[in-house]
Amino acid sequence: MRCMIDEGWESRETDSGTIFGFPEGQETAFGESDARCSAASGQDAVIDGYSLSLDLLRAGYAAAVATHACIEAQGVTLSDPPSEQFFIESGGGWTPYLELDDELIETLLPLCPQP
Repeated sequence: MRCMIDEGWESRETDSGTIFGFPEGQETAFGESDARCSAASGQDAVIDGYSLSLDLLRAGYAAAVATHACIEAQGVTLSDPPSEQFFIESGGGWTPYLELDDELIETLLPLCPQP
């Protein structure tokens, strides 16, 4: 976590832990920072031992995009989802809930479950 903050990414604490977000158009830079920080922390070794299949990642992306649509149907404006390729390369590291504050998350989770 400290590494991502040192790399300049904004974070916020939630009951579920630390959530990092990135401005629209910064998906690639965020992914590169995440890769550097994962490698530096040794997290890559854990991830390499367990990886999601391409089919699971594609299903996860479809579910995250459906959640995105559900949130917008509730009247909340969100940035466009990242590409499926970015989602896959980040190991499923995107959810539309990254853009929302804790209060809104608590309101929306029962209506739009997080994948």
